[in-house]
Formats: sequence, C-alpha cells, structure tokens
Amino acid sequence: MRHTFASHFMQNGGNIITLQRVLDHGDLKTTMRYAHLAPDHLKDVLKFKPVIE
Repeated sequence: MRHTFASHFMQNGGNIITLQRVLDHGDLKTTMRYAHLAPDHLKDVLKFKPVIE
C-alpha cells in the first residue's frame, strides 16, 4: 500500500523530499525505491523539463 501511495503521489506532481518526510524515511534512496516512477511519467517529465543554463 505504501508503494502504491508513493507512486501515485509522484505521478500527480508530488515532491520526492516531501514524500520522504511523509513516509518517514531517513534515506532518500529508500523513498526512491518506493516511488516506482512509471516510464510514461518519466517521458512526460523529460518533455516538459525546464531549460537549464
């Protein structure tokens, strides 16, 4: 259930640091495992990424 929540949270625009705090993880790597970012979601992020100068 925590993995599903984390995935949905991130896919709906959630912030990984906020998610880390919500899940009470001490290590961000743990939170990243819970997030299970879907490939389609990652494509959308790359499509709309801000330009970095």
